[in-house]
Amino acid sequence: MVLEDKGRALGVHTRRSDDPEGAYAALLPRLREIAAAHGLTVEPGRSVIELRSSNVTKGDAIRALVEETGARVVAMCGDDLGDLPAFEELVSLRAEGLVTCRVVSASPEQAAMDDSADILADGPTASPPGWRPWPERDGGGCKVTIW
Repeated sequence: MVLEDKGRALGVHTRRSDDPEGAYAALLPRLREIAAAHGLTVEPGRSVIELRSSNVTKGDAIRALVEETGARVVAMCGDDLGDLPAFEELVSLRAEGLVTCRVVSASPEQAAMDDSADILADGPTASPPGWRPWPERDGGGCKVTIW
């Protein structure tokens, strides 16, 4: 297990454990108890459990950023369950007329993320030559153009 100091959060990583899934399953209930006792938020992720003092999600941050800047086009890249609130917010923003694009870095560890993707990249280092997001005119989503 590796602890990561994120400033206002603590990441508990299990990826390097002898049994990452077993360590994760054993730690999650205990970390939820600790979080509840201290008023913290638990954010389960891909081989990481994050404890943080705020219940503000990435979705809240995206919404605030759009409201602050007046952005009309928003793209988000993610690879972890903690990114789902941002992807959900992008769906809401799309319904409000913004052009949005959700890019997911595919991983067998987080296959649940795939359903949230407008663009599904083959892992964190994948970037096919010549790809670029191109806004669709009907529906405000995006597609990938490869040339």
